Amino acid sequence: MLISAANRGDTKKVTKLIKAGSFLNTQLQDGVTALFIAAEHGHSKIVEKLIKAGASLNIQGKDGLTALHIAVQNGNSNVVEKLLKGGASLNIKMQDGATALDIATKKGYKEIAQKLIEAGASYEDNFTSLYKAATGLVYYIKEKFDDLKKIFMHGIFYYQQIIDEPSINTLPICLKDQPDYIGKSEDVSALQ
Repeated sequence: MLISAANRGDTKKVTKLIKAGSFLNTQLQDGVTALFIAAEHGHSKIVEKLIKAGASLNIQGKDGLTALHIAVQNGNSNVVEKLLKGGASLNIKMQDGATALDIATKKGYKEIAQKLIEAGASYEDNFTSLYKAATGLVYYIKEKFDDLKKIFMHGIFYYQQIIDEPSINTLPICLKDQPDYIGKSEDVSALQ
């Protein structure tokens, strides 16, 4: 019942169930607890009530997820803050080795990553977070290499035209040579 109330965001029902002595750390088959559900949905008031009542912050569910991992995955900054203040472990790894900081870095949640680092999350452990961020950038550049090369070569061609003949407007000439990449040839004729 507590998990169901947390899922609905029913703060009053959660409060009643806590006062009635509901077991705070009941887990579903996949290891999910009321705290997981509240963290996932961004129910920060419920997270706060569960923490104050003594819910375990570091239970690992399926794939090694904790409430902190889930809050980070979903970008729930307020919940992350409450879990950190409550004492959630920062460097628990999921089965794939990812920490909450790894998730924040991968998803581009700068504010959350900063909060985790300020709270003491380790980004040096196997260089995981920074490595993944850098690796992602490298793969992106590799995927876009041909496009970047075209842009670069186009830029060199344009620059060379300016050096060779500084008195003429070379932009239409350069664009005319690259109509499929820059724009339609009709657009180029308008510039001349």
